[in-house]
Amino acid sequence: MYCYKCGKEIPDSSTFCSFCGAAQQNGPQTAPQPQSAHCEAPASARPAAAQPAPEKKKKGKMAVGIVLMVLGGMSVLGSFSNGFYMNMVQMGPDLSDLVVLAIQAGCLIGGFHLISKS
Repeated sequence: MYCYKCGKEIPDSSTFCSFCGAAQQNGPQTAPQPQSAHCEAPASARPAAAQPAPEKKKKGKMAVGIVLMVLGGMSVLGSFSNGFYMNMVQMGPDLSDLVVLAIQAGCLIGGFHLISKS
């Protein structure tokens, strides 16, 4: 016979299942018909859970975007005051000049992107 709860095969004379411990009903069972310990309603019958608005993420993205914009702007202003751009135009850019430009552009563009998506 089979356990009515877990569906495992057990001796015919068993009063309890040796696998799950469930008391067995009287009478032979021909096919395993396990019953789950807890029943769940189908997904279509369950009410939709309310999803919280991701306000914290938006505020965090906005803050990071503002910080990036400020850092990029300060870097650009500092470069102007030191004559960085004039020297680069007169003598030609080297690798360090291009790295500085890439960092400045990344800060400004990344900050703008994060602010616009918030």
